Amino acid sequence: MKTKNYKCFRGIANVIGKKAAKCELKAVVHSGVDISRDYKLHAAFDWGRSPQGFNFWENIDDGIYPAELLKCFSEVETVLGTVEAVRHLSKVEELLTEESLIASFCWSGTPQGYDFWRSVHNIAIILTSEVTVDTQGKNA
Repeated sequence: MKTKNYKCFRGIANVIGKKAAKCELKAVVHSGVDISRDYKLHAAFDWGRSPQGFNFWENIDDGIYPAELLKCFSEVETVLGTVEAVRHLSKVEELLTEESLIASFCWSGTPQGYDFWRSVHNIAIILTSEVTVDTQGKNA
């Protein structure tokens, strides 16, 4: 059955968009979790048994765009780890979902402040850049 034919599809798509909703529901179906086509999200399947986990679906059911789907999430996760990345990004209002961390939101307008996000961004750049060192111990 097509994912858009599940009764829960519309509610998910309203929060994360049709393309992402299709992808996330396919992941649930392919994981072997039983999913009912006749129920809205809160009763369609056991969220905790899905690949995304309970908190992911709870956020969507509450109308919150899950931090894990943000373009900037991987950058923040690299520095802070998954739990802290979700915790910090969930406090940010007016996130631009399709932008990297540097353009996702106004850093100074968050509870964490500009310096916190600048540090996260700078550390992420260091951690994700490839530095090669020659045998003399110098940057190549």
